[in-house]
Amino acid sequence: MRNIFFYLSFLLIAFNTSAKTSSDSTSSHDEYKGRHLIRAFRLDLYLNQLADHPGELDLSAWGSRGAAFGHYFHVKIVKKLYFTPGISLAFDNYSFSAKNTNLFMSQDSLVVFADMDPEKTYKKSKLSLTYLDVPLELRFQSKRYWPRAVKVAVGFKAGVLLKSMTKVKFKENDETVKEKEIRDFNVNRFRYGLTARIGIGGMSLYGYYSLNKLFNDNKGPDATPFLVGLTFSSF
Repeated sequence: MRNIFFYLSFLLIAFNTSAKTSSDSTSSHDEYKGRHLIRAFRLDLYLNQLADHPGELDLSAWGSRGAAFGHYFHVKIVKKLYFTPGISLAFDNYSFSAKNTNLFMSQDSLVVFADMDPEKTYKKSKLSLTYLDVPLELRFQSKRYWPRAVKVAVGFKAGVLLKSMTKVKFKENDETVKEKEIRDFNVNRFRYGLTARIGIGGMSLYGYYSLNKLFNDNKGPDATPFLVGLTFSSF
């Protein structure tokens, strides 16, 4: 979480500085004129959810927060249309509404959802995943001068799973205890899906819908990830 706050602060400072610099000079209206390749940084903040999932996988919306930090290249195709490839690092959380339940590996290597120790008072139970993603987008931008531009983008994102683990927090002997278990939990190693954004200036609404399941077929609960959130971008 400290890294998330660091990158958020960095991006917001860069965003505010860029906006101020642009507004101080009328010549900055044409800052990007004639440029066919523009580099930019992007921060996505969002809430994860699961579609078509069994009831035991109900999620706590606010507890299932996620963040992604990316570096993008905006390649001008025509005057207001850009092709935008990039690379990003994403941190996704799926916080279970039933705090006394968690994911376990059964003896036949299946992921099951089961109750934990009934003698403990659980505060949190979640699955945390880290991905390296490659997003590709087509973006329409109404004006070259980015602080006043309306932006609409559709695209595709594919990623590889770098790390998966469960986290639980509970009370024991009047002390708060945190436990983590790092293993694959039959989470699909690869993910891919559709993306969409719409916004003004450096901020956009963002959505993603996965075209494959969270867990490997016949190895875990049937659930399809999707997310909604906000994007903060330097261009």
